[in-house]
Amino acid sequence: MDANRNSQPRLSSKKSTDILKYGYDTRFYSADRNPINYEHYHDYYEVIFYLGNKNLSYLCSGRTYELSRGDIILCSMFEPHRYFCETNLSYDRVSVGIEPGLLLHFSTEDANLAWIFNRQNQSYPIFHTDAFTFSKYMNLLSDYRNLHLQHGQHAVQLAIIHQLLACLYSDCCEETAMDSAEARRIALVSNLVHYIDGHLAEPLSLEALSESVNYSVAYICKVFRETTGDTLIQYILKKRVARARQLLTENISVAEAAERTGFSSYSYFYRTFKKLEGCGPGEFKAKYYKIGNVSDDLED
Repeated sequence: MDANRNSQPRLSSKKSTDILKYGYDTRFYSADRNPINYEHYHDYYEVIFYLGNKNLSYLCSGRTYELSRGDIILCSMFEPHRYFCETNLSYDRVSVGIEPGLLLHFSTEDANLAWIFNRQNQSYPIFHTDAFTFSKYMNLLSDYRNLHLQHGQHAVQLAIIHQLLACLYSDCCEETAMDSAEARRIALVSNLVHYIDGHLAEPLSLEALSESVNYSVAYICKVFRETTGDTLIQYILKKRVARARQLLTENISVAEAAERTGFSSYSYFYRTFKKLEGCGPGEFKAKYYKIGNVSDDLED
């Protein structure tokens, strides 16, 4: 499938369902076929631990960075980014997705963990580590991966994620007090994303979103645009198309994908899908299964 069919960054939704359910998602990638050659963004925060033995170029918000083994990529929500490689055959990595509400929950008055992903953090977006520091993170990730508990699996995983974030804050952030205004903005965006995700198949009006978070329409529109770069309407459409794209890769029919993502008519679904993806949903599905993609949606 032509990764360049649409020059606009794509909203990637492969992991967002699990992240919104549990607050986090961790995936370990070794040598396999996993295309990662298009610009995209997420509606959650992400930390990537790069384990590859070859250098890799990383584009973030228009600037290119060179990665080497031991680098930690810090990616804020709604931050456009991409990697320059065709497959994952030489680029092992561990990806940790974090829901913004969980990040706030883990924060304290003297440790605003959202600062990890702030552009003013001198280590953002690439935290270069030494061997000793990186081994600390690898030990924590090894503990995470080797968990096989009959009871309390998520509780222990959450504790390890919390420790990872605390270590990142300690290692790469200046000491800063919690900015209550920033925390409120992140919490508001998190609540809006949760509500939209849970009601995607239903009509979604700005008034309903306003009522769900108990703020005015003008205020939620302003905060969401300032925080994410998208208007709420733009985000809802992109989220619906991203979810439809994922459903189509699971062999759901085009008509059902349109219905399950809240489009009021097939013609509206077709026009929106083609505008954002560069081809119609039927063509997208046919191309996907013709070339046998392992995953059209990035799992980075």
